[in-house]
Amino acid sequence: MNHILYLRNINYLRLLFTIIGLFITIYLAYVHLSASAELSCGNIGDCTKVQASIYGFILGIPVSYLGLSLYLCIFALIIFEFYVQDYLYKYFIQLLNASIVSSALIFSMYLTWVEFFILKEICIWCIGNAFVIFLIFLFNIWTLVSLKRYRINK
Repeated sequence: MNHILYLRNINYLRLLFTIIGLFITIYLAYVHLSASAELSCGNIGDCTKVQASIYGFILGIPVSYLGLSLYLCIFALIIFEFYVQDYLYKYFIQLLNASIVSSALIFSMYLTWVEFFILKEICIWCIGNAFVIFLIFLFNIWTLVSLKRYRINK
């Protein structure tokens, strides 16, 4: 398989999961903004309690807003990478994206730990978001390794 096509397919997967993450955070931000909307969690945990806790805010900003800005940033970097042809620029964009996603993964793992061990409540939307971040992280590592291998074999 053509290596560039292979990398493009990985980028499509990253883009797909970024869009899924965008939908999750848009929903959480909408619920936070709307006084009448209520978080739908089914019978799993208490999303409202998790979102309303002190861990649901950083400096007064809801974590869902930060997640939304994170996914918009990742989305922009992936789209930008589609149009870049130079290997070094692609690699730099990948490193930037990987560092952003790695930071988000660490923060998401911390918040998941807080849910389980401090709040003792589960928010299915937060767990879904953590899973999406984890998958994007894996695809970023996969892309970085593939770019490195492509450069070595070239």
